[in-house]
Amino acid sequence: MTDGDRLGRVAVHYAVVDGGVVGVRAALAEGADPGAADGDGWTPLHFAAQAQEPVIVEELLAAGVFVDVPDGQGNTAL
Repeated sequence: MTDGDRLGRVAVHYAVVDGGVVGVRAALAEGADPGAADGDGWTPLHFAAQAQEPVIVEELLAAGVFVDVPDGQGNTAL
């Protein structure tokens, strides 16, 4: 999924929500943007940080995400 759904989320968002690093790796290997923001400005890193998924956070950081991207409320993943 490269186009966002009605929430603006793409495959890598859902892979993070599912908590599977294998799914995150697969989405990234297929060209998913690790820094894609949904309709609320949440990136996959926001979801991974909220879910306290350090392995997924590491995977996203290795893919080159920016850590200081604010969501719609001005909050970063940090």
